[in-house]
Amino acid sequence: MSLGAPCVAQAEGLGFRYATSSHQAHGREWALDGVDLAVGRGERVALLGPSGAGKSTLCRCFNGLIPHAVRGELAGRMVVDGVDTRSRKVAELAEHAGLVFQDFEAQLFCPTVELEVAFGPENLGLPRDEIRRRVRDALDTLELGALASRSIHALSGGQKQRLAVAAVLALRPALLCLDEASSDLDADGRDRLACAAENLARDGRAVVVADHQAESAGGHDQTVLLARGHVAWSSAEPAPAEVLCRMGLEPGPMARIASLLRLKTGGADMDPARVASAIRDAGYVVRRVDPPPSPPACGEPVVTVQGLSHSYGPVRALEDAHLVVGRGEVVAVVGRNGGGKSTLLRHLNGLIRPAPGRVCVCGLDVALAPTREICSKVAYVAQNPDHQLFAETVFDDVAFGPRALGRNADDTARHVHEALEAVGLVGREREDPITLSKGDRQRVALAGALAQRPEVLVLDEPTTGLDPIEVRATMELLRRLSRSGVAVVIVTHAMWVVAEYAHRAVVLAQGRVQADGTVREILGRERVLEDAGLRAPTVVRIASELGISALSVDELVSALTPAVTP
Repeated sequence: MSLGAPCVAQAEGLGFRYATSSHQAHGREWALDGVDLAVGRGERVALLGPSGAGKSTLCRCFNGLIPHAVRGELAGRMVVDGVDTRSRKVAELAEHAGLVFQDFEAQLFCPTVELEVAFGPENLGLPRDEIRRRVRDALDTLELGALASRSIHALSGGQKQRLAVAAVLALRPALLCLDEASSDLDADGRDRLACAAENLARDGRAVVVADHQAESAGGHDQTVLLARGHVAWSSAEPAPAEVLCRMGLEPGPMARIASLLRLKTGGADMDPARVASAIRDAGYVVRRVDPPPSPPACGEPVVTVQGLSHSYGPVRALEDAHLVVGRGEVVAVVGRNGGGKSTLLRHLNGLIRPAPGRVCVCGLDVALAPTREICSKVAYVAQNPDHQLFAETVFDDVAFGPRALGRNADDTARHVHEALEAVGLVGREREDPITLSKGDRQRVALAGALAQRPEVLVLDEPTTGLDPIEVRATMELLRRLSRSGVAVVIVTHAMWVVAEYAHRAVVLAQGRVQADGTVREILGRERVLEDAGLRAPTVVRIASELGISALSVDELVSALTPAVTP
């Protein structure tokens, strides 16, 4: 906390361990253990840590979900806006602390966007004019005004995430806690959220941002690293690269570049032009660079989309879309929230039958083929893993696909084990999927798709909820699958994932394919990206400022050499 800043939230010796299904917490590991933390008014705090570090648990302590709505044992205390959270119910704490869940869809329940945002202020008993004012301000802040009357079920994942933030903003709490609240947002949405956080801090409120990504710490007043429920590091300065690596977190690209090139500067809040200037000032020049390698040749087409259009009532989601994916190819579909990406993916496995237009997968016409036959060729992982997890155990959830496809018990057991091994969940077969963290639920959903042994794997935001190590493990798995001949189609807003792992990128905007080409080609078309609400990864933009093409930090650094001085 900044010196002299009045405290808006303070944890003192805070500990919590979750109860088991038998309601007993004794003997379980502490999810939080002796956490001391102070957040001052007007401060923005970045709360970083790998999966399982305790970030979401701490977030639930800020607004009283722990201890009032989550079973377990609480030690120490949390005081927010002068109120001990033990002493008030969650509803009574709403004006003091607001929380946007990591699983943001779980907190949406009203029929329309406007009613969702109005729900909180209405329950505070505010005058009608004040409710209207707060709803309008919150919708405008997150650029949702045009969607005010729309059903929340007709929103894209990113639009729902912005709505969850808007609903909490309308309560105007003293402390706003965002638990990975930008995970499904496009570049414009992230910029708006960052601007909103900055304005809240300027007004004297406090903002806590929990995230896996170290680069999110840029522009914050305090960075706190959690590890195994403890505060492992805390400072007003960004965490050094060596500290992040020791904790299993990846330093942001700017920090990695600064470390590898031994730059004197290179903080996460620097723009690409300044980093490029710092590289030149350090005496580096671009050496002779060989032409970038071409993407590997893919096999015959296994996905063909022709003239595909789709509407949700009056809302046109797709308009004359075309797409071809070859065997062994990794194709990333990118674009702003609500651009039609998820709708396109749902056509590939028959969740939506094409009309008008035509979709063929592995020789099957999706409009006519039986669902079971399509699912024998195509596996799908939803944007929200909870939409496809329903069994009582991890094993049964992963085994559902093979069983439905008629595979015998021995084959099913082998496929389940291999899938769980691939995603790192062996040994957790008997756990209830719904009790797992969001990242682990994401991995269960992926394992269920892998167990089907598909020829085409379709994934909607497959890295949401995963820490950097888990993201790379997942993407390396997809890379290995593609090399074995599986076609992989992903939707993602993590543009660095696109840069480092995809062969091709397809840009969707307002339901139309605006561009389709190699990743290097697409990321070099700044205007196309900007029109689609996208932004090239930081390292790509730094390389562009230096006049070279690079898709990763290693590629950028290898293109530079110290200038030879006489």
